[in-house]
Amino acid sequence: MFLEISNLTKKYNNKTVVSNVSFGVEEGELLTILGPSGCGKTTILKALGGFVKSDDGKVILDGIDITDFPAEERPVSTVFQSYGLFPHMSVIDNVIYGLKFIGIKRKEAEKIGIEMLKKVHLQGEENKRPSQLSGGQQQRVAVARGLVTRPKLLLLDEPLSNLDAKLRLELRSEIKAIQREFNITTIFVTHDQEEAFSIADKIMLMNKGELIQFSRPRELYENPTTKFSLDFIGSVNYDEKNSRFSRLEDVYFDDKGEEMEVLDYSFKGQIIEYTLLTSDGTTIRTVSLNRKGEFAVGEKVNAIVNWSPLDKLDK
Repeated sequence: MFLEISNLTKKYNNKTVVSNVSFGVEEGELLTILGPSGCGKTTILKALGGFVKSDDGKVILDGIDITDFPAEERPVSTVFQSYGLFPHMSVIDNVIYGLKFIGIKRKEAEKIGIEMLKKVHLQGEENKRPSQLSGGQQQRVAVARGLVTRPKLLLLDEPLSNLDAKLRLELRSEIKAIQREFNITTIFVTHDQEEAFSIADKIMLMNKGELIQFSRPRELYENPTTKFSLDFIGSVNYDEKNSRFSRLEDVYFDDKGEEMEVLDYSFKGQIIEYTLLTSDGTTIRTVSLNRKGEFAVGEKVNAIVNWSPLDKLDK
């Protein structure tokens, strides 16, 4: 295992914010740490980067115990949510800032920096100041600065949260492409499940400082091991009377199905989300591609529900 974290624990004022967390990441993998605000995901990232000292646990990177290394001695780069760019420096000076600390002369550093700016589609912007760039461009500069020293581990702390929805989608794809090109082991922190699923090789789901589930995205979605995993990931129908649940896509219209009444619907462009009432009074939701028209409120429809038992999940 390229990165191994064992029994990581951190407390603030006797409050445990990360509790005995252990996990590993293979070289070249992109791991997303996912969870609600306050779950401990950023604290884990800061502990890996050397910005906070853990109360217990070990961090082994490429066979070396870096637990007690200060941040500047770790082969780790961190891209923060706020970008952390120096406003008085040009783009190129921001990008190559870290190279002087590893003994690379200015002329060579500029060549390396220009090549890195090409990788993140910012060629020609090297002499501008950060204030002259858009939010998306500033994020690209921060990523370029993080990669230019060729770290063994790249940490991204909610790097897209300050951007609009369309730009987030674009940069999400770019970050994944750059990560693959450099084959750099990466940990990406987010509270956005769609973002996590679209970018991650594996996902680590956190809640209240504890590791809830560690798996590949499809496994996490299709086989949640706890009630929290089920509730946090995707949308769910519950049939409490029969102790069972279904995902929205597990409900589909079929003439052979049970007759239900359309209580409501919401047009969402590519899909339509329906709320249905079953014969026993259970309310369920489903989604349908916007290709076959719409059912009206009060209309009778037939649908099949594929239920799963709730008792297979941990509380």
